[in-house]
Amino acid sequence: MATSSADATRRASFLLLLRRIGLFSMYVVLASTPLVLALIGPHPPGRGFWLDVSFALGLVGLAMLGLQFLSVARINRVDAPYGIDAVMRYHRQIAFVATAFIALHPLVLVLAESSYWDLVNPLKSPKRVQWGQAALLMLVFLVVVSVLRLRWKLNYEIWRVTHGILALLITSFALVHVRSVGVYVQRGTWKPAVFTAFSLVFLSLLAWVRVLKPLARMRRPFVVDQVRPEPGGVVTLRLRATRGRGLRFRAGQFSWITLDSVFVPNEHPFSIASSAARPEEVEFTIKELGDFTRQLGGVIEGSRAYLDGPFGNFGVGWESAGQLLLVAGGIGVTPCMSILRTMADTSDPRPVTLIYGSNDWETIVFRDELEELRRRFDLKVIHVLARGHEGWDGDVGFINLDILRRGLPDDLSGVQCYVCGPPPMMAAVEHALFEAGVPPRQVHSELFTFV
Repeated sequence: MATSSADATRRASFLLLLRRIGLFSMYVVLASTPLVLALIGPHPPGRGFWLDVSFALGLVGLAMLGLQFLSVARINRVDAPYGIDAVMRYHRQIAFVATAFIALHPLVLVLAESSYWDLVNPLKSPKRVQWGQAALLMLVFLVVVSVLRLRWKLNYEIWRVTHGILALLITSFALVHVRSVGVYVQRGTWKPAVFTAFSLVFLSLLAWVRVLKPLARMRRPFVVDQVRPEPGGVVTLRLRATRGRGLRFRAGQFSWITLDSVFVPNEHPFSIASSAARPEEVEFTIKELGDFTRQLGGVIEGSRAYLDGPFGNFGVGWESAGQLLLVAGGIGVTPCMSILRTMADTSDPRPVTLIYGSNDWETIVFRDELEELRRRFDLKVIHVLARGHEGWDGDVGFINLDILRRGLPDDLSGVQCYVCGPPPMMAAVEHALFEAGVPPRQVHSELFTFV
């Protein structure tokens, strides 16, 4: 059993690597396509090397901005090989690269040709240049606000709407700038039509996320069936499907939730805590941390809810593993509970260990249910408390290598490990698992820090 599980893991890892290479190659092709198209056929001669470099920087930067719409479109074929958390981290990081490319475009231009200095002043520059200047200023503003949003405590819903509007304006202004300047995209050739079509593909992705997908969700509404308070400032929402078969998902995945209307900006991602064997009833157990989550306790039973998902790679491979080790910290236990509840509902005979870090005994979410699950299948639970209490003889402090070794089998080839919790805890646990000899391909985690 351990050998077959290890073989399945290696095959899955190899196929995943191929998909990642394929997607990365597709990104490189798409990012360079506008530049390649511009260089094909007739183009102005004698412009000089640095003028061509300036043009290339601007056009590749613009292509990267267009691809930003793809990274937030929530297309499973794009997100799944990397994990949507990695895709959203890429979305943030590549924004800096694209901004640098676009900012270097005018800088290289004026350094290469002193005559272009007259175009720096937006009050004196021609309109075709002003379109580009406006796009660059808005892009810098968007990046700065996004980086400082949490420090400035900006409302998430307002920021999200503003972010989308600015992204659309920036891309539109930049496209008008390129078409108005006309260099390499000359009127009277096939290039303007192809360039416009290429651009509309990326702009249509915004319409997909903001209009078409919400309209599709309207046909599959859920109703809030129960609002249940849990220990430690946690609330469980149980949603019941009103049409169709509910939400088909893999244990460990998550979904975006929208309450009341699909077109309001209060859309947030949360791990699914319920069993994948019961898609008609979907539960989310959520800790009250921000503006949106603090309102969940006041959600009215019977109100409408809409789900966009499922997403995420946290549970990849658990179905074929010979043994499972789940490591959770705080509310990070929710995707682990989805796996455990699914195993209980399907009478899964495989052994599984849950190592669960909590602040104290009273704030352990699912404490009673975990005791019940221990009686239903081969589940071992190790509680680790930050603060012990009188009479507590269990583990106190942080989850460390010694505790993890108690949850690992002697033969590591068939075990799959899943880690979810605060980022520092996840990093420490992953390092300890590697130190214990668990191969990296058998350690799975997902960060929920992309909103």
